[in-house]
Amino acid sequence: MLTVGYIGMLAVRESYRRKGIGKALVRQVLQRMKAMKCTSATLETEVTNVTAQKLYQTCFGFVREEMLVRYYLNWNDAYRLRLWFANTSHVEKDGNGRAAKALPEGVTN
Repeated sequence: MLTVGYIGMLAVRESYRRKGIGKALVRQVLQRMKAMKCTSATLETEVTNVTAQKLYQTCFGFVREEMLVRYYLNWNDAYRLRLWFANTSHVEKDGNGRAAKALPEGVTN
């Protein structure tokens, strides 16, 4: 069974940015999701928010799953990002050993 954790919103006040607070918050949330036996984590971020994309993709290994056109109330587009947790047996690994995508239930690599 797939149990997906969701990060609905994460923001750090501008004067506190670039101090590791966002990274620490994401790390804490992901640890909690793993403890709750989630198989993956997902979130959306505006396509223009390159800083957030870099945090999620570079620091934590999230991958772009899809683009959501006019997703936000201001009609901005979003990317849906997903991180598959490596401790799930039905997850296919990429060339770097990171979880890349889910396989159908019951199918293993």
